[in-house]
Amino acid sequence: MIIDSISADKKIIVNTKWLMINSTADDTTYPDTIALTDDALKARAERIPRAIAAAWNALPYQISITDEKCGEHLFTVVFNVEIVTAGPYHYAVNFVNVKTGNGIGVKFDANAKGITSGRSYVLSGSSRAKFNVSDPRTATDSNPKADTLEPHEYGHMLGLIDEYFEAQFNRGGVRYTYFDGSKEIAMPGNGGMMDNMRDGIAKRKRYALTIGYNAVRILKSNGIKVTKMEIVNGS
Repeated sequence: MIIDSISADKKIIVNTKWLMINSTADDTTYPDTIALTDDALKARAERIPRAIAAAWNALPYQISITDEKCGEHLFTVVFNVEIVTAGPYHYAVNFVNVKTGNGIGVKFDANAKGITSGRSYVLSGSSRAKFNVSDPRTATDSNPKADTLEPHEYGHMLGLIDEYFEAQFNRGGVRYTYFDGSKEIAMPGNGGMMDNMRDGIAKRKRYALTIGYNAVRILKSNGIKVTKMEIVNGS
């Protein structure tokens, strides 16, 4: 993450690199996946960064940060995703191609207990992820109306958790705490990008909190004490 506080148009730039791993032929680990060539997968995966940018830069988010040294500044948040095939990266993403079970799969991953082979996820606390290019919500197909799967999973890479209901993970709502101490509980069915994705874009204030707190941490590590941090737009 880069904090540009010098330019007149101040920005917080969030850069994320993914290593693309073609696992579409690995039907031992991911049952029912159908092989795609590297070129075919690359052509489809190239659509993902545009979909994430469209969803996460739609507002765009703005964060007001006040510190003891420079006073108040307003930062626009810019999200960038780049898919690479080698070199340094933040996440290693296994791509699969599972069409069964409405694109979610009916059999389970060999290395992930209880997760169907077509279900996309970002593994909490790690740098690993899996995306299914045959999920009907994927940005990798030619239908731009349902490009919400990868933007949702990207939210996990930003440190956000699922807000939707699952019986085995009933959280009774997800709790968020803002810099001023105020709290918000996001209940299942709220329509947000981290819930059932009905919004289509990331527009809830709470989704920029991890960015704001990370900016505060970076400034603190450079000897700058933040006295106020506020997400100024979003619902």
